[in-house]
Amino acid sequence: EIMGSEGYLINQFLVSKTNHRTDEYGGEHFGNRMRMALEIVTETRKACGKDFIIIFRLSMLDLVKDGSSWEEIKTLAQALEDAGV
Repeated sequence: EIMGSEGYLINQFLVSKTNHRTDEYGGEHFGNRMRMALEIVTETRKACGKDFIIIFRLSMLDLVKDGSSWEEIKTLAQALEDAGV
């Protein structure tokens, strides 16, 4: 199980409120902020094989003002599925 829910490191990358990076893992573009989560899933899938069950704990509520929008959550969920969850 990969912990991407509120308060954990991966979620801190996903939410613009907590991600103040200016490189390819940050900024206003959600595609940049979800890059680390997708890379973790992709590499986990490579290491474990196609038949291994991967669970990604996704935060539906960030518990911070101006957290992830519903559109961002749906985008991430689809991208995680496409990456092998």
